[in-house]
Amino acid sequence: MGKSFSGNLDADIMQNLNSTLGATRVAELLEITRQLPSTWTIKKLDGKLVLVDKDGKRWAEILNNEIRATGGDAGQGWNKFLNVAPPLMKNFRYVVDNGRYVFETDELGRVNKAVMEDLDFHTRARNETYQQETKKVKDGYPNDDGGHIFRNEWGGPSEQINYFSQNAAQNRAGGEWYNMEKAVSDFKKLNPSTKVKAEIYFKFSGDSKRPFEVGVDIYTNGNYNESLSVRKIKNP
Repeated sequence: MGKSFSGNLDADIMQNLNSTLGATRVAELLEITRQLPSTWTIKKLDGKLVLVDKDGKRWAEILNNEIRATGGDAGQGWNKFLNVAPPLMKNFRYVVDNGRYVFETDELGRVNKAVMEDLDFHTRARNETYQQETKKVKDGYPNDDGGHIFRNEWGGPSEQINYFSQNAAQNRAGGEWYNMEKAVSDFKKLNPSTKVKAEIYFKFSGDSKRPFEVGVDIYTNGNYNESLSVRKIKNP
């Protein structure tokens, strides 16, 4: 793990961070920055605390209870802040792609709830290197895949925040998770004007970063869709 760039931050930025987040959360944030390039920094731009890279590209906005960020892509580059290994900010919200995806964390900085506001097919480029890191940083088993929370063809981010260590049989053809994804995709293709919202919940044992169970609630035009939802998908 690298060195935090906190030593490069101006005193007024540190003061703004402390007044926005409080000392405990500032410490969490600065620990996370140890995984980022030392050339990145935090600036106040347009009255907002913004995480920028060495070229001044904006990657995240820091608020008192949430991070607002944009997922990367092969052409524009990947968002390294969304790709850090857990723990993330604890009991926090990560709002990605203007609210299309929201990832919520628990007291250990693990994503325990993820929301997709609407399914819109626009396949995002994969980052197989990031995906393959999932087992390493999230207590994966030898037979695990780096599974997408929100699948690639749904435009799900290709950074670590959107992966979990997943039993390969569940993730691949014939698995319960795979079948759920396919059913949701097929529904949307047949009903393109229907809003399809997904809420996904992860259950953990102890301090493990690998969930043992996942629940999926699907809403169509705001109504709970029992036939598409799967309350308990085991992750053995």
